[in-house]
Amino acid sequence: MTIKLIGAAAIIISSWVAGIMFSMKSAYRLEDLEEFKKAVSIFSDSISLSAPPISEIFKDISKRVNGPVAMIFDDAGKMAEGKNYPSAEEIFKNAVDKNIKNLYFEAGEMDCLYSFGKNLDLEYSHEQKNGASIIISNINLNQKALKEQAEKDKRLYSSAGVLCGILMCVILF
Repeated sequence: MTIKLIGAAAIIISSWVAGIMFSMKSAYRLEDLEEFKKAVSIFSDSISLSAPPISEIFKDISKRVNGPVAMIFDDAGKMAEGKNYPSAEEIFKNAVDKNIKNLYFEAGEMDCLYSFGKNLDLEYSHEQKNGASIIISNINLNQKALKEQAEKDKRLYSSAGVLCGILMCVILF
């Protein structure tokens, strides 16, 4: 009987932990969004101060942000040095496509990424700064909605994990 109780407790705890692991996707998305917002801010600041080559801007951003966003900007910096692409938008789009498997972004966040790429080819720096501020406001809206969703997901998945564990114990025992 004691072994059954220990087994039931192990099943319930492991299913609860699995539920928490499923809810972590939202937290990773929030981290990636925050890093992307930081990257857009750095870009906006660097174009207002001077006009360095886009490859240097990308490399600087990749050093100052973390995670998959840093990998995107690092790859974009390397691609920009090669000068094999017709525009900065193409460079950034290819870097995003190369690193998309590392991101936890969904459709709204991907739209922000691709909008940033389109913003790179604007002719004047004040247009780029205005575009960057719009992208940052979109990121803020996405973050707000995602924080609310993350709280709901955390409660839902942890509760569902416990309930599934109880259900498995009832079925098994």
